[in-house]
Amino acid sequence: MLFAGIDWAATEHAVTVLDADTDRWHRTTVKHTAEGFELLVA
Repeated sequence: MLFAGIDWAATEHAVTVLDADTDRWHRTTVKHTAEGFELLVA
């Protein structure tokens, strides 16, 4: 099982994905733009 967390902010958002053992699988940021939201959903 994977868990995703999003730190929502005004200009960009931090995204982290963890597994059940809390090992980090992925971390990135996306901009608060249409393109950034498309990347977040993808």
